[in-house]
Amino acid sequence: MAQSEPQIFQPMAEAEPQILQSRAPIQDHNISTDEVRQYKRLYVAVCIGDWRKTNSIITTNPNAVRARITYSGRTALHVATIARQLSIVKLLVQNMSEEDLGITDEDGFTALAIAIISNAELGIAECMVRKNIQILVTKVNEMLPAAMAFRYGHKEMGRYLYTITPVGHLQHNREDGASIICNAIRMQSFDVALDLLEQYKELATTCESSIFRRPPVDALANLPSAFLSGCQLKFWQRWLYKCICIDSTSAISDILTKLKNLHVNNNESMMGSGCIM
Repeated sequence: MAQSEPQIFQPMAEAEPQILQSRAPIQDHNISTDEVRQYKRLYVAVCIGDWRKTNSIITTNPNAVRARITYSGRTALHVATIARQLSIVKLLVQNMSEEDLGITDEDGFTALAIAIISNAELGIAECMVRKNIQILVTKVNEMLPAAMAFRYGHKEMGRYLYTITPVGHLQHNREDGASIICNAIRMQSFDVALDLLEQYKELATTCESSIFRRPPVDALANLPSAFLSGCQLKFWQRWLYKCICIDSTSAISDILTKLKNLHVNNNESMMGSGCIM
């Protein structure tokens, strides 16, 4: 039995989902084989969504929720997020401290960042944010979670995270606001970009970060398809375009109203019931 155990466990380590590497300096956690083996049962339970076994393990060993259980330095929460096991995420978050949600893997990714990149369901991100709202202003790759969601093409996640990101932070950290606008524009989520620019007009010419030295106006200029003059329309498409009459003032007002309502609803939800079922 002892001889076959490495063969059983090794494929699981190799099969761990790979997440795009962060630009943050690689953190060498020096995870030993013994440490990974110690949490093999937890790793398997989390991956397959075995709530009872996971609960039993972390009840017996409370520190297991913050232990690094993979060679890449990921915690059980990282693994549950990648595996899209919402019930396990809720269980782990319930037993973690606010600070635990800031734990990063060797590539510098928090569990929330992994949820964003892997486009996990909103409930996973919502559960983490309810536990510690400060993770909304914790950067990875010089980007806030909301900006990262748009950058990776996940509009729904980006819009949700934007509506609950502390406004005060964006007001005092212009680069972060500009980053959200730029990435929202690139994904043609103009409602988010417009909402933020309506509040802070100076962000239009603010560069988004020390890595991407470009302001929102540059992002818009590099998206010619957003303008009629930049589109190569066929005859029938041009004709149809002329037939559509939209009151721009009313349309913009409606967009901003809907986004503000989303702000209110999401914040009320954050203040309401917890993430534990």
